[in-house]
Amino acid sequence: GGNDSEMMSRCPKHGVLCSVCNIPPIGVASFCLVCGHGGHLKHIQEWFREFKECPSGCGCHCATVSEY
Repeated sequence: GGNDSEMMSRCPKHGVLCSVCNIPPIGVASFCLVCGHGGHLKHIQEWFREFKECPSGCGCHCATVSEY
């Protein structure tokens, strides 16, 4: 038993942040299989409509890689 705050305090902290908004993704997310960066699916989709390189700034061309 226990309440939600007790359970949350026992859960490990998220180690992954959305590369666009810097908030941990919960639910649907997308990550590059090459560099490992990614985040909320909606944020990643919006990012790659305009840009070709990873939103983290690592230089990976995730959009190009994901098209294979």
